[in-house]
Amino acid sequence: MKIIVRPSTIKGTLTANPSKSYMQRALALCGLSGQPMTINHPCTSEDSLSALHIVQNMGYITHFENDSLLLSPAPERFKSTWHAGESGLSARMFSLIAALFDCEIVLTGEGSLLSRPLNTSIEILHQMGVSVQSNNGFLPLRIKGPVNQNIFTVDAQLSSQVLSGLLIALPFCQKNSEISLTGLNSRPYIEMTLEILERSGIAIISKDLSYFSIRGKQKNNSKQYDIEGDWSGAAFALVAGAIAGQSTVDQLNTSSFQGDKNILKVLEESGAKVDTHGRRITVSKSSLVAFDYNAEDTPDLFPPLVSLAANCSGTSKIHGISRLIHKESNRFETLKKEFGLLNIRIDNEGDTMLVHGGKIGGASVFSHLDHRIAMALFVAALSAKNPVIIDGMECISKSYPGFLKDMAGLGADHSILDP
Repeated sequence: MKIIVRPSTIKGTLTANPSKSYMQRALALCGLSGQPMTINHPCTSEDSLSALHIVQNMGYITHFENDSLLLSPAPERFKSTWHAGESGLSARMFSLIAALFDCEIVLTGEGSLLSRPLNTSIEILHQMGVSVQSNNGFLPLRIKGPVNQNIFTVDAQLSSQVLSGLLIALPFCQKNSEISLTGLNSRPYIEMTLEILERSGIAIISKDLSYFSIRGKQKNNSKQYDIEGDWSGAAFALVAGAIAGQSTVDQLNTSSFQGDKNILKVLEESGAKVDTHGRRITVSKSSLVAFDYNAEDTPDLFPPLVSLAANCSGTSKIHGISRLIHKESNRFETLKKEFGLLNIRIDNEGDTMLVHGGKIGGASVFSHLDHRIAMALFVAALSAKNPVIIDGMECISKSYPGFLKDMAGLGADHSILDP
């Protein structure tokens, strides 16, 4: 999809998209529960639907009813091929869940996921004592359980998703388990995983997130999950308010375990006006100055922060470039190239991205089929001097299918050139 975005002054209110991170974790726990479950305020992004399709193949009948997803166990519908779409979380999480089954399961995917390495997942599967075959470290994986080991060492420095998958899978093993960490990034995502496990009545003893003791043969005691608003998606709308007028996002939990709520701290540091009233956040345009933020634990904030930094006077520093390599694109190189076309210079000092604020110009840019790049370019275009044409906008459905509609509701002037 190719669209044109014209300079706009925005003002309005939208409701936060449900969190796909919470949704996928909730779906995994539903699939392991063996009982009827309900998910309220479900996320329907492509990544979430990929996880839902896997749960259906785990032996569940599902249907949407009003603002809920109803899941009913149907063991006779179990299928041994699981398709993760383009979701890195689903691939890593469900690869470890597959190890619980005493049959061969084929885990596959499509698009950019086929070029994302799964070496850490494969290493953990070997530690679990299961048989695993891969395409030289990439999908598809052939996994034959069940788990017969219970002591694990995990390096979650590059990705915490494998650790989340292990924490969800091990309580359903026959034996007690222990996990020792040698490194951890994206700490908030592990806290999110532990929180939803606790809500499910599953006990895990943790020592400063460096060691975990997990009792086996546990059961999911929850009957339903309520999916909270997504801070990573809302960050784009909040930044839009800071650079192009005013935006209000409803249904955001400021006490959430989602690390991307840190967008509020950065907006305040940059000089934007931020008002919080319960679950409603309003951000208004002001004179913006450069900021300094460590994004190692919240790498999904890089794209909206670049849109913000492009509108700040001075040079902003965003630390943690190494977290951007194995995303839907190499996000550092992609942001550098596409924002360069918009007259915004980006370079680096070691692991730190330097974004030099300036006047955003009109240009034709490409999302590289990366949903967060697409949304970052759209938001930046709102404050450009001239219209911006963005190609590859269809990828937003991966995480935020209603993004264009929500932006239009705020007053963003855009048109579809080529559907």
